[in-house]
This record gives sequence, C-alpha cells and structure tokens, in this order.
Amino acid sequence: MTTENNRNLKYYVALQGNQSPTSYIKLAKYIEQLGYDRIYVYDDLFYYPSIPILTLIAEHTKKIELGPCLLNSFYRHPAIITTSVLAINEIAPGRTVLGLGRGAFYDFLGMDSSEIGTREAYEENIKLVKHFLNGFKEEFNGKFLKANKNAFLRIKTADIPIITGTWNEDMAYIAGKYGNEIQIADVWDIEYLNRLQNSFLIGNCETGEKWLLKP
Repeated sequence: MTTENNRNLKYYVALQGNQSPTSYIKLAKYIEQLGYDRIYVYDDLFYYPSIPILTLIAEHTKKIELGPCLLNSFYRHPAIITTSVLAINEIAPGRTVLGLGRGAFYDFLGMDSSEIGTREAYEENIKLVKHFLNGFKEEFNGKFLKANKNAFLRIKTADIPIITGTWNEDMAYIAGKYGNEIQIADVWDIEYLNRLQNSFLIGNCETGEKWLLKP
C-alpha cells in the first residue's frame, strides 16, 4: 500500500490457495481498492496451484502487481513456468512478476530436500527461465535441467521481474546475480538482514545490472 507521505514504501499481500474462485475475485478487488501494491499467491503443495488463481485475479484487477510465490523446477519445469507467467502477463501486462525459490515439502514425496541440492536446482531454474525469456536458441546443460537448441519460445516474450523468496545468504547472492528482487519475510535481526542485503548486492555487482532489494 503506497502512501502520499512515503511513496517508496510498498505493501504486499500473500494469499493461500484454499479459497473459492468467487472469494479470490472479491479479495483481489478489495486489496487493490485499499491501495496495496502487489498480490502474491502461494504455490504450496496440496493447495490449489497459483497460476489459475493468478489468471483469475489478473482478469478482475486493473493496476495491482501480481505473481506466484514461489515456483520451483521440481514441481514445474522452467519451460512451463516461463510460458505460464507470460500468459498471465498477456492479461496483466506490466503488472506480472515471477516468484521463484527453493521449494518446500519435498519430504512429503520422498524427494531430496537438502539445502545444497535445492539451492543448486534453484540456480539452474532461474538461469533457464531467463534463458527462455531472453529468447536464446542454444543448448542449456545443467546438473538438474537441460534444454537443446529447439527449446525456445514460440510466443512473444516480456520483461518479467524475477523475485526470489529466501532467508538464505547463498540464495540472496544467486538472486542478486540473476534476478531483480529478493523478498524477505519475518526477519527481525537487523544484522542478519544486512548480511542478506550484502549477499544480494555482491551477486548484483557481478552482473553489472541494477536490480532491486525488497526487504
């Protein structure tokens, strides 16, 4: 929610995937009316997925930003992530953001939930999503993800801000290197917050691009 006295301060709302379509329409309209700046929809396992909910919200709002929080490459391939967010952007151009992260609840499915493995997969995910968004037509070879030269968009691309949700310094570094923002929730230790910011900025400096930090 943006105020006249502090235009740089923005407010976001995150919705869980457990409501009816009618409820999401009412909530989204009310949140936008209150002046909030962005709506996230969680993409937690065993809840309704975020993409159809965001499509519904996009159709019934006019100016508020919106995006998933957070997608990972184990539950959705980066090719599907990329085309899904571009489809939402067609409905809400210039308002769509993409939230990526390590993911969670892997233990529910007997999958590897180690910090190192999920972090490495996240890095490949954000790199491959950008690979697709940038229209590259060359091979991508990673430990977890691969794509040959035929793997490129057949639809128009867009400049989609990539937000990384994390409390992890190594993740913040990767986010600074390849993404646009980091979304940090419930961090009350200023010293640790500064460490996350520094990690993000170090990664950012390696790219030479100017991105944003969203504490």
